[in-house]
Amino acid sequence: MELPHQLASGEVARLIPVIADARKEQRVAAVFLATLGAVPDYAKALLLSVGHRTGPRSIVRTFTEVAFSSAHAQSGKSDRPDGLIQVRKGKKEWLALVEAKIGSSTLGQEQVERYLRLAKNHEVDAVITISNQFAARPDHHPLSVPRPLTRKTSLFHWSWSFVLTEAILLQKNSAIEDPDQAFILKEFIRFISHDSVGVKGFEQMPAEWRETITGIQNGAVLKRTSPSIEAVIGAWHQEVRDLELKLSFQLGTNIKCKIERAHIADPDKRMRDATASLVDTNSLTASLIVPNAAAPLEVSADLKTRSIRVGMQIDAPLDKQRGTARVNWLLRQIPKSLSDGICIAVKWPTRTGDTICSLQELRDNTANILSDGKGQPPRAFDIFAITDDVRRFSGRKTFIEDLEQAVPRFYADIGQHLQSWRPKPPKAQEAQASATQNEQQRNEVSDEPILEPKKQTPSSKAIKQREDGMRGLSLIDMPSFLRRR
Repeated sequence: MELPHQLASGEVARLIPVIADARKEQRVAAVFLATLGAVPDYAKALLLSVGHRTGPRSIVRTFTEVAFSSAHAQSGKSDRPDGLIQVRKGKKEWLALVEAKIGSSTLGQEQVERYLRLAKNHEVDAVITISNQFAARPDHHPLSVPRPLTRKTSLFHWSWSFVLTEAILLQKNSAIEDPDQAFILKEFIRFISHDSVGVKGFEQMPAEWRETITGIQNGAVLKRTSPSIEAVIGAWHQEVRDLELKLSFQLGTNIKCKIERAHIADPDKRMRDATASLVDTNSLTASLIVPNAAAPLEVSADLKTRSIRVGMQIDAPLDKQRGTARVNWLLRQIPKSLSDGICIAVKWPTRTGDTICSLQELRDNTANILSDGKGQPPRAFDIFAITDDVRRFSGRKTFIEDLEQAVPRFYADIGQHLQSWRPKPPKAQEAQASATQNEQQRNEVSDEPILEPKKQTPSSKAIKQREDGMRGLSLIDMPSFLRRR
């Protein structure tokens, strides 16, 4: 295969690479890049995440052991990225350098900046890094690089968990029709999922986690510029991203964290605003959007009370005027077997504070709880569960474990059963009134009584002939007038 003209040397990425065992990162990168080139739908899903669309006419080629014409940087170090992705469509070409880390290895600032310069000098469009580090979005990189380096060359990041999750979603949804490509993707999932490869999720909060919690418990005033706060916020964003991927795998659909437009455009602003929120409220928050769910999953970790809260808020049905009818509408959606650990915040249309009660209390004492509304029916319900093991909350690993259990459990117990209320569509009252008026006018003009047509009962022979003629038709093919009785 002909190499891109930017390369002085390189090899086509192979599914079974002949690379020494000591070069583990290069082996994993080669298998991944070969899968990307062999399964177009997989390449389409991943490249779309970095803003590059591929179509039926696009040709994706991948290379490893790449070296550019300027083999050495000014520092004297050899610039040999782990791979190169080439996408060609007609005369158009898009190129991306790939640098991969595996296990506990992390990306180096100096190396990434060097590759950005290398890409710029050789008209390569993007640099994509892959590691076990997490980023909120592919265009929000774990490292902060000088902006001049990304003016002409884009910088993206994929976590290995993201790479694996996208492959699993394609397999779960049976999106790969070609049997050979489906087999390759299945084997890649099997390979990348093995413990020996070194792909792992976000496992623990940083060392500053306990320090920050202790400071809050002792009444210390948090500073927005504190490196400890920034470390905690950065870790929280990584964990939320990992949580998205785990839920996506479990539910078989893409789960996304709700991020404001201003934060998408400026990751630094997202960090600043999250830092200010933690300082002001002592809480870390996230909103996870599940497709077709009644509401986003609202997740928060309160460092002062050392508790995890997971909930969903839905509007009450406004077409029901009585408070009991609105409460019963909610209770019918929640499985009767659930009671322990589930709480409800009943929200009123006035300035009256929320009434918070357990699910069992709402079932048993609906009238007493509705009396807090002073005659007004509820306008919304906030259903939530709290995990408040203070000892485990303070642990760097146990906090992650509890969080990753609490969110899927709440969705399985409550979230998947909830339905949002929607007003019914308006009826064509004017058309009905006009038809009624016309009928009345016809009755007034006619002096003769209006007789209803005599119903004719079909004979058994006619019924049999009709059934024989309709026997071969499906409901889809059958005209609507033949379905009437």
